Amino acid sequence: MFRVILVDDELLVRKRILLGFDWRAMGYEVMDDVGSGAEALRLLREKRYDLAVVDIAMPGINGIELVKRLREEKIEIPVIFLTGHSDFTYARQAITYGVSHYILKPVNEAEFIGVLGDLYEKLTRQQREKMRQEAQNKKQQTARLIVESNFFSELFHYGFALGREEEIREKAGEMGVNTDCDYRIAVFMIWRYRREDLPLEGRYRDLYAAGREAMGEQAGLTVICDLFDQSCIVFRECAPGEEERQDRELARMRELLAGRLSTQVHCGVSARGRGTGQLVKTYKEAVSALNNTKIFAEDILAYETVARETESRYQVSAAKIRHVQACVGNCDKAGCETAVRGIFSHMRESKCNYESILQNAQRLLLGISEACAVSGLELRWFMGEYRSLDAAFEHMASLGEVTAWFCRMTGDLIDSRSFRAGGERSLPVVQKACRYMQQHCGDADLTQAEVSRQMGVTAAYLSAVFKKDMGVSMTRYLTAIRLERARELLAGEGVEVHRAAELAGYSDEYYFSRCFKKYYGISPSQARRRK
Repeated sequence: MFRVILVDDELLVRKRILLGFDWRAMGYEVMDDVGSGAEALRLLREKRYDLAVVDIAMPGINGIELVKRLREEKIEIPVIFLTGHSDFTYARQAITYGVSHYILKPVNEAEFIGVLGDLYEKLTRQQREKMRQEAQNKKQQTARLIVESNFFSELFHYGFALGREEEIREKAGEMGVNTDCDYRIAVFMIWRYRREDLPLEGRYRDLYAAGREAMGEQAGLTVICDLFDQSCIVFRECAPGEEERQDRELARMRELLAGRLSTQVHCGVSARGRGTGQLVKTYKEAVSALNNTKIFAEDILAYETVARETESRYQVSAAKIRHVQACVGNCDKAGCETAVRGIFSHMRESKCNYESILQNAQRLLLGISEACAVSGLELRWFMGEYRSLDAAFEHMASLGEVTAWFCRMTGDLIDSRSFRAGGERSLPVVQKACRYMQQHCGDADLTQAEVSRQMGVTAAYLSAVFKKDMGVSMTRYLTAIRLERARELLAGEGVEVHRAAELAGYSDEYYFSRCFKKYYGISPSQARRRK
């Protein structure tokens, strides 16, 4: 429905026009009817209308003056003039302001309906063209954002060959990044973006609006969405001595994003860089600072603070790792949890940085894996929804979550080891269920109920014995073998991502990509490139 405003100082005339025609049948809805040009001008400034039906002869602001002011204020709206005057002077003035419809009073019903019908067709064509143009502009904007984001994503994650500095400098400049000036890079992790597949242009608008509000319209600001790890990158020109002010601006930007998106937002900020050759270096500094926000429970960190106040050479003693292994071997669940929590607590107290904690966590995981192998178990089935330690660290928001994940993993391992020690190891029905899921993982409709039916047992029974014997639920097991199948296809045969998703049992390519990234820590496209 097109929105209409009626303007006439004669109440009876307005009501005859309002009630004497079936507006809705003609595709219109009269939103307001007013008796003065001044009131009409106020409403037209405040609201959106598609058509104005205006009497010319009104006290104060008449119809001609009303349309003149609308045109001066760039309020473009079709107007139908109503008048009791047949003098061509009025018609000439109406034409001057782009008013093409001029109807004499008393209003001829057939003429008025004909004019409204012609206008409806014109407005409909304009609306379609506007929607087409908006859709085209949106496509072009999205394509531009993808090209820019892909350029920087590939640059930061894969580096660039020597000799390409000038080419990269020019491309970066076209995208708003002036590497001839001092600059800083801030990397934002917006947790809602990691959990929800939101459009790229929407993310860009969120960041750009927050950046402009926090930093001002004149700030040298460029926003990029990293296509490989769902983070958002902000380039900011930075003259010497401006770091403290910029830190306040970036903190304000983080607060705005967290409030508007109702989510947790972390930010890491690089030291000052200059030149194309330092782009990758400053990006890595910002990522390092971002990662360390998880360790020190900070919302925003600068790289200088991390480099100055953290320890990078700490190493968990072999004795502590052997103690965890002994707890696993003795099925001491409580003792194992205490030992694991103690290791991570001591690393925090020692002010280890993110990279050091990740390295020591890898040593601890290797020790647990050795204890796992002694029992004939595979550690990967106890790692939950993550295939690698890097993926787990990337998707967890704090060191506390990482510690809880290690405790849960060792607890499930001990529970499974205890079950196997009880003499019920490798139940035939569990072995058959595993084999069946491996053979049919490409079936998108494969469910736990279907596997149970094929095994000839109830779903509740199979679920219980499967979890005890394998240390992982059937759902997680099926997810793991599907993702491993997809990884093999991408790396070995080099198939397209959508085809790998289909062959691995996923009907939704985007859902598959999110699951793959969460499990392996890299996207399917990256896995395909790396082979």
